[in-house]
Amino acid sequence: MPGPLRRIADLMGEARLWARSMPAVRFFLHRVLWDAGFPWTRLTPTPLARVFPGIERAAGSVEVVHPFERTRGTSLELEELIAVLAIARFRGARRAVEVGTFDGNTALNLALNLGPEGRVVTIDLPPDGDPHAANAGAGSIYAGGRPTPFERRQYADHPAATRIRQVHGDSARLDWSALGGPFDFALIDGDHSAAYVAGDTRHVLSVLAPGGTVLWHDYDWHDVAAVIDAAAARGAPIAWIRSTRLAAATIMDPAAVADTFRWPPAAGGAPLGGAGRG
Repeated sequence: MPGPLRRIADLMGEARLWARSMPAVRFFLHRVLWDAGFPWTRLTPTPLARVFPGIERAAGSVEVVHPFERTRGTSLELEELIAVLAIARFRGARRAVEVGTFDGNTALNLALNLGPEGRVVTIDLPPDGDPHAANAGAGSIYAGGRPTPFERRQYADHPAATRIRQVHGDSARLDWSALGGPFDFALIDGDHSAAYVAGDTRHVLSVLAPGGTVLWHDYDWHDVAAVIDAAAARGAPIAWIRSTRLAAATIMDPAAVADTFRWPPAAGGAPLGGAGRG
């Protein structure tokens, strides 16, 4: 078969394979926007080294375990995890709080990168559910107050498990003052509804040390972006890290920033993006 015809046949074969793998195709097409920007968000993708000048020194020295035990669409992508760990190391974090444990891969890797004295508190709904949770209603992806299903906690039986405290409960109803703060690092990756993103952020800020760093995962979700964009429009120092779905902020005065995450926003606040799920 002549070269051009062979190429056309190859392309048609590729198209058939794409049609059979549409979830993966959508994921990787969507991933292009991690560099180019989302049409429904306000922040501009910014290189990690511009968000955290000098971080290159830390990025090459992170420790990662279970790098391939990830669930696409639920776990952080590997390069996102490396960015989280590099930021934690660069910021000298020693006490971290995570909202949304899932299978514990991120909690485990954070514990390994905070140093021998570092500690991680990770929050998730009880495995058997919490029917009183604010997101436990019918139709919710957390129906019955149950977390996203997972096979096992990846930190189980790992030596670093002694540095991890698992807290079960609805993040909207927890006593955050009892979690052992102040924390100098936080990752918010729980319920992605606007009310929870805003509420979890305010709770995190209530236990964040001055100068602490907050990361939000899944900035591509409309609800997540709506809360973050509104807060950024009101002065919260948030950046979107290019090639990831992570938004980040180093907050010198957590109490002063908390009101920018009120939801729904006060009348006359900055206009928001879409409010649907991403």
